Amino acid sequence: MHFAAVFLNVEHRRADIVNARAGAERAGGAMGSFEIDISMQCSISDDREAARRAAKRPAAQGILWMAGAERYSRQRTDWQRPRGFNVPENVVQALATWDFWTQPHLPAELADLITDDVLDQFALAGTPEECAARLRGLKRDLPQITSVRLYTIPPAGKPRFAGYLEMIEPLERLIRLTRAA
Repeated sequence: MHFAAVFLNVEHRRADIVNARAGAERAGGAMGSFEIDISMQCSISDDREAARRAAKRPAAQGILWMAGAERYSRQRTDWQRPRGFNVPENVVQALATWDFWTQPHLPAELADLITDDVLDQFALAGTPEECAARLRGLKRDLPQITSVRLYTIPPAGKPRFAGYLEMIEPLERLIRLTRAA
């Protein structure tokens, strides 16, 4: 089973696990008889600020999706924001002026509205050591999760390919730090 983790809130993920358990029981299965993985946006660099800046665009998309505030989501009348969604309404409304479907870059004035606490709800971003600590915390809080898929975003300020190459060593360090725990 795969959970796309646009929203990294532990309470929200626990609700997903309860639903997975219920589905497994209806199908005659049990928890532990299948894998549960989550995917998350990830930007890792020894340059913490560059990693966090790069993660703001996908975080903004996640905010808009989870708030039901982007162009297509606004049409849904049945959408409810998940429990634990903790983004100030003025930030959601400001981000909703940006059309990420047609505008490839998040305007700087909107990126500045995404504070560290908001960013951490939607992305894994920072140094390898910080990210490893968050992954260990996720494993502690959600022991049913069997694996993580990291959708990497190269640090801001570099051409994309060069940024990906620069991320290899920090990603390897993240893996070692996470496994060591």
